[in-house]
Amino acid sequence: MKSISVVADKKLRKFGINLAHIISKKEGFKAAYVLPEAIRDNELKYSGGNYAIFIGKNKISTPYFELIKLYVVENGVCWGYDSTKAAIYIKNSRIEADKLFKDLGKLKEYKKIKEKLSTGKFLSKKFINKVLPFPVWIYNLITTTVKFEKSKKDLQYKYGITKFLDECFDQYVK
Repeated sequence: MKSISVVADKKLRKFGINLAHIISKKEGFKAAYVLPEAIRDNELKYSGGNYAIFIGKNKISTPYFELIKLYVVENGVCWGYDSTKAAIYIKNSRIEADKLFKDLGKLKEYKKIKEKLSTGKFLSKKFINKVLPFPVWIYNLITTTVKFEKSKKDLQYKYGITKFLDECFDQYVK
């Protein structure tokens, strides 16, 4: 049975847990989510033949990324592996969102968010001038924009993890 550590920061915890769960359901594998600090504290254990998949960039995982030579970049997400180490991270968050959502089959969801971002459809100018004070309108627009960017990054990670599992995982664990 092969053991795989899925390494991700606290902010990417849900992706780490999800990937570890998916891998553990495969016959012959067990996986666990660990924080990057566990890798740093046990570097001798992880530098050898132990499998580790890194999700997201941070100062502890970045040196491992330099060891990986085979990368695929699609929709701003990078994934790849070399020997027992693999990585999935966002290389470019400025991407064509339509293509990402289309690739994920989430085009309708994107259109709803995109409509809210359009100030003409989000709130009419008459409504803004008469009812809402200027700072509230700015706050609403910024909040919606931040939520959209976070959901786009989440979808990028989902896309990268799915593509890694579909295209690379079998070769990675050989």
